[in-house]
Amino acid sequence: MGGLSLVIRGIHSHTPAISWKDGMVSGNGLLGVIVYGNPLQDTYIYQNTKFNVPNSGVREAPDISGVLKEVRDLTLAGDGKSAALTSSAAATTWLKEYTGDDQASWDIVWTYTFHPGYQAHIDIPASGLITQYDRWTNYETGEIGVQWHDNRGNWLRKTFVSRVDNVIMTVMEKPTEAAAFNASIRIDVESLPNFARSQMAVDRVIAEDGDYLALKGKYASYPNSPLRNGGYAGVTKIVTDGKKIVINETVHIVEATQLILLTVLDRQEGHFQLEDSAILNELLNELDAVVKKYTFDGRFDYSSVLIPHAQIHGEMMNRVTLQLDSDPNERSLTSEQLISLQNSNPTQLNKAFVEKMFDSGRYVYISSSGYNPPRLMGLWTGEFMPEWSGDFTTDANLNLQIAGGNIGNTPEAVESYIDLIMRHMDDWELNAERIFGIPNAILAPPRTDGDGAALTHFTINDDFPGHYWISGASWMLLPIYEYYLTYGNQLVPNGKGQKELVLPMLYRTLTKLGNFYEGFLNEDYVDSQGKYLFVPSYSPENVPANRHSSLQPNATMDIASARHALLMLLNVSRGVDAAGDSEKWEQLLNCLPDYMYNSDDSLKEWAMEGIDDHHYHRHISHLYPAWPSLELNETGDTALHRGIIRALDNRIQNGTESAVHGLVHKGLVEARVNRGEGVYQSLLPLFTESYIFSGLMMSHNDHFASLYCTDGPITIPAVLMEAFVYSDAASITFLPALPAQFTRGEVKGLRARNQTTIHSLQWDLTKGSLHVALCSDIHQQLQISNRLGIGEIQVSGASAAEVADKTNARSLTLLANQATTITITWPIYK
Repeated sequence: MGGLSLVIRGIHSHTPAISWKDGMVSGNGLLGVIVYGNPLQDTYIYQNTKFNVPNSGVREAPDISGVLKEVRDLTLAGDGKSAALTSSAAATTWLKEYTGDDQASWDIVWTYTFHPGYQAHIDIPASGLITQYDRWTNYETGEIGVQWHDNRGNWLRKTFVSRVDNVIMTVMEKPTEAAAFNASIRIDVESLPNFARSQMAVDRVIAEDGDYLALKGKYASYPNSPLRNGGYAGVTKIVTDGKKIVINETVHIVEATQLILLTVLDRQEGHFQLEDSAILNELLNELDAVVKKYTFDGRFDYSSVLIPHAQIHGEMMNRVTLQLDSDPNERSLTSEQLISLQNSNPTQLNKAFVEKMFDSGRYVYISSSGYNPPRLMGLWTGEFMPEWSGDFTTDANLNLQIAGGNIGNTPEAVESYIDLIMRHMDDWELNAERIFGIPNAILAPPRTDGDGAALTHFTINDDFPGHYWISGASWMLLPIYEYYLTYGNQLVPNGKGQKELVLPMLYRTLTKLGNFYEGFLNEDYVDSQGKYLFVPSYSPENVPANRHSSLQPNATMDIASARHALLMLLNVSRGVDAAGDSEKWEQLLNCLPDYMYNSDDSLKEWAMEGIDDHHYHRHISHLYPAWPSLELNETGDTALHRGIIRALDNRIQNGTESAVHGLVHKGLVEARVNRGEGVYQSLLPLFTESYIFSGLMMSHNDHFASLYCTDGPITIPAVLMEAFVYSDAASITFLPALPAQFTRGEVKGLRARNQTTIHSLQWDLTKGSLHVALCSDIHQQLQISNRLGIGEIQVSGASAAEVADKTNARSLTLLANQATTITITWPIYK
């Protein structure tokens, strides 16, 4: 009997899920499944990341560029509310002309809403007491298992989503002490929460011979929706040696020794009709091909489907591992036991639980990356119309989830992110022209649903002026730039179904971002030092303590993101076009406003005299120079370092935080300012204040008060990796923010942002030692350092030299593909 004893990396539970949020998940980046794990009455919720419920909104950025000067002047005069009303009035005028409706009035246009496909139910007749129950997920294969014992012997049912054959598969063999078994299978979607709000029409199709169950959903036909003639379908094919009988849309299986369910789902964007069987026939053909491929001597071979998938999935999963010298006995506890053990000591992180959440986060990230990167909900939802549309929220959540993609050695996952971004470049260009009147430039939206990125998500008043949030493009292009630093000039998806080298693609896109800043920064708006004013600007969801509007001049986040955008452009241009416009970009960079500091030396959220910080807030957007930007550590600016730390402490003292994204964001910044205790304290609430479901997915808010959300579990590994290693194009720092509580440990397989793999990093704080094994893809010189100091250092496989004025650093000359080891000890004072 398979199961936990064979699961090297994974989780298990002795209790079936009651809610879909406690279900276990599997996915291949396009298709996904949630499994409840009830032995006799199990439920499977099938997913496709492309599935979106449309709405009636007009999905084009309104042309409001004509009122930009008025908006700027009102914002600069301190009247951001009137500025916002002016822009929304212009949007209303545009909307009336666009729709021909004199009654039209601008309001925020929401992204389309992620939705599940349908759910399948498997029912098995009872026979005696159920014992030895366990449900589990094997992170190395992507399998979800359910096993138990009753009067018929031992049962095992397994499910996974194939990366090779793009099919969701469930297998169940007869129990060990019975000749056969009976079961029944039915599907539905209407009983899922909030289905009625989707306004979809649904048709179920059950094959007369019980060969398959299918469901089609037709989207509401809103005139302005590109999905007005669209819909989706899914088919679950039944492969069994038992007899199949159809009664009341339920397929009954009698006297079977094997039951296989094969499911595939897809969307049709146009010409979709409920009565049209074409899409079902296409899906059935796909499933029939899988059955034919893996049927040998009349019996379907589950292992033959699993093995090639598991080789791909498992290799990705096993590239990076973490051990924190935890109690080996605790590693085998159920997820509920780990949660309970953690809650029994809420002041100290349980190391086995941290290891488990590290693995869980990587598993979720890998499983929900493929066609798209992870949504706000990864790849999984058990309800319709979830909060925040279950979309890609780009003013924090998506960006956090991608934070560990490059350094976590998962280029394939980052490539799915690159594809999503590049698919939307035409919309980004239209946004810049329509909102700001800047041609051949780009402006990213604060949200996208994967079906488009028009900048329409802004309110009538100024409580969410998303159209004037200008930091998005820089933030979202940064992971692509980091991909280039980490892996070199590789072929990546270009959003048009082809691949191209990342360096010229970056140069082209960053040049358009440079064009935006060239058009936005206006000689009519400068400060007394001749520096450009950023007006209008927006620090996400926050308002100054002494003002009443979100629209303000000189949001520090906007300045920092512009600075980093121009630095990225300059660095990339050197590798593409050395004779390009570097001088122009240098001049623009030199005219950006300086950061400003409060009287306590904390970094101001708005770099403008007379605007006071509001610390009682979950966002720390103004700490952009520390993370996601590399500016703080690349420049070594001590005033900025001190200012960011004091700004962090102000938020801790004066604010409360329940949103998971705020805590992991804080953890990333704490790592970049080298505060291990800050990293620890950022993670602690996530483990102790009822965020974590039994399937190790997380709630957006504490005490399960909000949306099922994956930015927590996916970003936790990123926080830890940043605490273990910091890297940029010229340096690697070991243990930059290691919490003192993690006395001993080893992390394997991290990538540095300089084409170097850190095969192993071992540390022991009690002995004051660390050992590193690394290998560079290229010949290069790097500065390596240890945050805890260098007393003695031994280097093998590379030459090392001292660095002037830096006792804790060495200059390493690395040869391409040459294994290098470094052993460092430092003094321990007792």
